[in-house]
This record gives sequence, C-alpha cells and structure tokens, in this order.
Amino acid sequence: MAKPAPTAVPSSPAAPLPCGGERIIVADDEPFARSVMVRILERLGYQAVVARNGEEALARLSDESGAALLLIDATMPGLSGWKAAVQAQDRTPGLRVLVVSGAGVEPAHEAKLQRPHFQFLQKPFLPADLAHQVRRLLDAPAAEGRPS
Repeated sequence: MAKPAPTAVPSSPAAPLPCGGERIIVADDEPFARSVMVRILERLGYQAVVARNGEEALARLSDESGAALLLIDATMPGLSGWKAAVQAQDRTPGLRVLVVSGAGVEPAHEAKLQRPHFQFLQKPFLPADLAHQVRRLLDAPAAEGRPS
C-alpha cells in the first residue's frame, strides 16, 4: 500500500533579513512605536536618528548630513508626517521616504505615493516587512525626474 503524499512542506529556516548601514531618521510621536522601529533598524545595522514629530524630523534632516531615508508616521500633532515627508524630500533630492500608519492612506494623500522613492507601510507590520521595505527603497535606482 502506497503512503499518502505529505500535505505540508516542512518549514525551512527563515531567510536572513536584509541589512544595511545607512542613516535613517525615524519620526513618530508615539514613544513605543518609535522605539520599536528604532530597535528593528539598529538590529539590522542601520544608524537610527530619532525625531518626535514632523518639525523635529525636518530639523534632524538638516542636522544629519547623509540621511538616506525618512521613516515617518503619517499622523502626528503639528506638522503631519505626510507634509513633513513631502517637505523633506523637496529639500533633500534623492531622499527615500517611508510613511507608516495604522489608518491606511487617505484619498487626499494617494498622489504623494506617485513621487519617486515615496512609499507607504501599513501598521501594524512585522519586523521582516519593515526590513524588506526599507531595503527595497534604499536599493531603488535614482529617479530620473520628479513628477510635477
């Protein structure tokens, strides 16, 4: 009598997460969320620079030469993450932006996602989701132009 075929493939060891050494500004007004993102990025080898709001993110961008990416929460008091992200990218050509939010993308902000190197990640996310999204953004080729 033949043995039945297995119904599940044994799981393989998890593939290593993509790492890097670039400087990333992490802006979130929620201390716990901010610290989790910083911890994930630092464990992957990135240099995380902390900002507590949109205004502070822009200041850090001015202070921290060589920041490659802005990881910013969409909804914060004062200057929103969306507005800060657009201003940051306008001031720093080539800056990669990853906006995160638990609320999703409102229609008023959908056009921003058409900007070069400007992406969105829905909260909550797994560390692997953040690792892959950050690495994809950082590895993307330089944009040849900016949308009008």
